[in-house]
Amino acid sequence: MVRFLIEIEAGNGDSKSVNIVLKTERNQTTEAEETDARHLLPALRNLLKRRFPDSDEAQQPDALEVSSHH
Repeated sequence: MVRFLIEIEAGNGDSKSVNIVLKTERNQTTEAEETDARHLLPALRNLLKRRFPDSDEAQQPDALEVSSHH
């Protein structure tokens, strides 16, 4: 099982922009963690679109940022 800390924050300079950051508990992400994050990210984006339909998230392409949590 992979455990992520999910950070969702407003983007800089644009009130409708949203950044999603997935952090792992390890210092270095593994290939399995990156794969799981790629599957999780679209579900998070869809949740945000339903919850906040006026955000720019609906127009943004899928992007992935996975970082280690220290």
